[in-house]
Amino acid sequence: MKRNLVISVVVAVCIIAALVIYLRLTGPAGLASRVATADDRDFFPAVHSLLLSAERSVDVVLYQSRFYFHYPASKSNTMISDLIDASERGVDVRVVIERADWNLDNTEENRDVAQVLDRSGVDVYFDPPGTTSHTKLVIVDDRYVVVGSTNWSHYALDSNNEVNVVMDSDGAAGAFTRYFEGILDTCEPEYTSPIEPILADDLLESSGRYVLIRDECDSASYDPDSHTGYIYFDGLKAAVRERPLEEILVLEPVFFSEAPGGTVRVLGRINPEGVVDLDALDVESEHTPDAIATALDRERETIKAAKFEEASLDWLDGARVTPIPNRVYAVELKKLIDGARDRIWIAMADARYYESTPRTAGKTKEPGEIPSLTNMLLAELVEAAVDGIDVRLVCDMGWRGSAPPDRVTFMRMLQAAGGKVYEDSPEVTTHAKMAIVDGDFVVVGSTNWSYHALEENNESAVIIQSEGLNDHYAGYIQAIIDAGQPFEP
Repeated sequence: MKRNLVISVVVAVCIIAALVIYLRLTGPAGLASRVATADDRDFFPAVHSLLLSAERSVDVVLYQSRFYFHYPASKSNTMISDLIDASERGVDVRVVIERADWNLDNTEENRDVAQVLDRSGVDVYFDPPGTTSHTKLVIVDDRYVVVGSTNWSHYALDSNNEVNVVMDSDGAAGAFTRYFEGILDTCEPEYTSPIEPILADDLLESSGRYVLIRDECDSASYDPDSHTGYIYFDGLKAAVRERPLEEILVLEPVFFSEAPGGTVRVLGRINPEGVVDLDALDVESEHTPDAIATALDRERETIKAAKFEEASLDWLDGARVTPIPNRVYAVELKKLIDGARDRIWIAMADARYYESTPRTAGKTKEPGEIPSLTNMLLAELVEAAVDGIDVRLVCDMGWRGSAPPDRVTFMRMLQAAGGKVYEDSPEVTTHAKMAIVDGDFVVVGSTNWSYHALEENNESAVIIQSEGLNDHYAGYIQAIIDAGQPFEP
């Protein structure tokens, strides 16, 4: 009797141990889904098609949204129009838009798009100023989910290396809807500025990174030869310069003829010499949302008649998807790397090693705690490379090939451990955030390997178990590697 009991216990222990090993090697069980890729230039036709066909609901989280006056029927303009059209068809459209106190250029331009959507019947919400919602998420009819790296802007839609997946899954849609609702609970429908406005007279005394002037200007002028505008506040002269002017959303010559006597919203920076230096992206008059709405009304009929490239989604059946938003990402990715047997390939816009927690961190680390979870991920990759696993990393090298020192350190340390590290092509921005593990797992989302992305931001990402998808992204990463060059410290 005792012998049988001992045997039963041993068998049970072996089964549990085998299950633990299995889960470690295979990762999370996931939700059943069909999946398709929507990378690079394929993102727009995929999302455009989904928005046009939406029947009941559309939920969107936008980190960056742009309307371009000088590019009618551009892709981002078209998707903004798609949201309005869906709302007018009776679809329940909810949009969360990023608002941040550290990136007011983006916040102010997002605000203009948000106001136009709100006036058109779309339910718009602003996230808290102290929270960065870097998420790029679209959920349609409680069935389709788009997750990835693509913002609604020109460079993202027409130029960058971007990775996105489309999931056809009630389960995945439900999980990401709950995530969306969690963000929504922290938002507010009314826009309030993340910084206090000041009078123009106090501009030079301000020490803030950004200064918001809400003051009546005395006069304004524009010099088309130098592409420079001048705004005068009771004797204070502010110069506004841009490169090139034609690409600017809110700054047009008409502004300088209409501005005198009106209220002007100006976002200023102060250089070390105490001179006011304003960027044209930061300057707009109160009529800007009206101008966008008017321009969009003109465009919408053109957009409806336009023959855009149709979406061609090559669906892969039998995939298993596991949402890994926000703080879940690092935990689940560590498990996946721990269980890797053959390869770990990564294409990442930003991957950083920190000697100390960044001064911009919003929380305090405990004594002895690692400065960032990215250091943990690097340690896992280093161990994998030392163990003989094929570890490859290709990173974006930044504007003009000048990557931040923390990113260079990450790349150097991985390379020193035997990982194969590459620089992307200087001709293209690699904005993707993705990895493949062995021959069956893929990680895709908005999450960079940086302190704020892993530990503070709102980020959306997913682990997908699919051999076909893994094979596709192995080719995608290799293509970026082939276009670049080996990393040279």
